[in-house]
Amino acid sequence: MRKKAVGLGLWLCVGLAQADGILFVGNSITHHVPSPSVGWTGDWGMAASSRSSDYVHMTVRKLEGSGQARISFESLNASNFEKDPSPLNADSVWKKIDASAADRVVLFLGDNVKAEPGAWAQFVSAYESLITRARGKGKQVVCVSLWWSAETRNADLKRLCEANGGTFALLPPESQSAQARAPGHANKGVASHPGDQGMRLIADAVYTALEQGRKR
Repeated sequence: MRKKAVGLGLWLCVGLAQADGILFVGNSITHHVPSPSVGWTGDWGMAASSRSSDYVHMTVRKLEGSGQARISFESLNASNFEKDPSPLNADSVWKKIDASAADRVVLFLGDNVKAEPGAWAQFVSAYESLITRARGKGKQVVCVSLWWSAETRNADLKRLCEANGGTFALLPPESQSAQARAPGHANKGVASHPGDQGMRLIADAVYTALEQGRKR
């Protein structure tokens, strides 16, 4: 596949023959450009060991391996939306979703919401608007639970997702184990992200949810 930038924070990975498309909207776990200051040299989902080992690329390979046609896909880092889910930032993310030809949207958001009072409520309101607008355009939506798990917050995301016609992908308990992280990185922030094993667990959950949603 070839990879090209198509706008701030957005990358398009195009197969040889374009068929169904997926837009992955997330944070650094979905895509992070090189950041030498923290020892991150990758240009893919942090902290996979290679592009092919991040959850986005593993999910697409699983779908194509199940017999689906070659899939085009995009990765959008929307961490700014998590930190500041203002109407302006929400509209910015929505415009990218709306402009995408993808018929499926994976939302892996919520881990970077600020801890201050009211921040989570503001985020879930804006998050729900992304789901309803995407569903209104006929797109299949998958919502992924938080990597840094928080039971109450995951319950909020599940409720909003399913109430608006989306499919919720709950990461398994194994994702919270040390083996799912990337402890080989010197920077503690990078090391807390999913390593290859963690990325595989995410890909499995997302793949299952995409298949469930497709069969509805």
